[in-house]
Amino acid sequence: MAEIYALRDLDAFRDHVIRAISKVVPAEIITYTEIGLRGQPTARVVHPARVVTSDLLQTFEHYKHEHPLIRHFSENPQARVAKISDFLTQREFHRLGLYNEFFRKIDVERQVVIGLPAPSPRVAGVALSRSGPDFSGRDRMLLSVLQPHIVQAHRNAESVSQIKREATLVLTGLEEIGRGIVLLGPDGGIRLATRLARQWLTTYFGHPALRAKRLPEALQRWVKFQETTVSRSGDALSARKPLVVERQESRLIVRLIPADGGSFLLLQQQHTVVRPASLEPLGLSRREAQVLAWVAQGKTDAAIGAILSLSPRTVAKHLEHIYQRLGVENRSAAAALALTTPLVTS
Repeated sequence: MAEIYALRDLDAFRDHVIRAISKVVPAEIITYTEIGLRGQPTARVVHPARVVTSDLLQTFEHYKHEHPLIRHFSENPQARVAKISDFLTQREFHRLGLYNEFFRKIDVERQVVIGLPAPSPRVAGVALSRSGPDFSGRDRMLLSVLQPHIVQAHRNAESVSQIKREATLVLTGLEEIGRGIVLLGPDGGIRLATRLARQWLTTYFGHPALRAKRLPEALQRWVKFQETTVSRSGDALSARKPLVVERQESRLIVRLIPADGGSFLLLQQQHTVVRPASLEPLGLSRREAQVLAWVAQGKTDAAIGAILSLSPRTVAKHLEHIYQRLGVENRSAAAALALTTPLVTS
């Protein structure tokens, strides 16, 4: 039970649970299966892995409607543990195409299944199969005792998988808006770094930045100082000033966010010199990108007009179009967006 409850995602759980169960009730083949009853794909993990070929799996799909336990668990989703012999005599089982074309070829005569929850019209369970004597009353009792724990561990694994999917979406979203994340462990080591974070640490701190999953030395010292600094108010969780690393045309802003069991760094790159080519992907024309690039440098309409050989009125018209395209209301918001737009390097 302790092994089954170990925190893991659904993919790892499927493989682990069949190995854990085999320590309690011996079987020659153990399978975790989620079967689609209306054409949905079947998810399956078999142990030993190579005992069932892909051709035999296709054969099983063809004859699965004959399986008495699939029918039983589809009609009784709350059922716990059942054997083929609960529904068919050995002679009746041997008459099935399912037996002759599938089970006979993998030398299976007996099978018991632990039912697992699954959204209709799917049926899920762990099947234990043998070639010899049928599963005993003691075997059934042990599996029945384990079944609610397997169900709960399965739900836990589903939650872990959902959290992982949502975390992936969050990290992807951060990348889309030009943010990087570095997750640090209690010892300060890097547990996770997004693509942009890895790229920026290398750009601003040098190629060995992520060697041995440690932060660059200068950044390590800054993080340690931040973690040990208490504000004058005595509130250790008060806002800390970010680290700003300047380059010729850009800067990297690093913020330390404390969290339970570690902390994380939120990274953002900003332009110090805005290139029009970096702004065209926002949906701006070349001329609008040029105007916005100078707005980001703090130039007035008159100054921009002089630089681009335009009248101040034409510059103002371009700005109106820029505000509409970017969904902002004024030049300050437009300039801020320009400064945080990802750099175009080619």
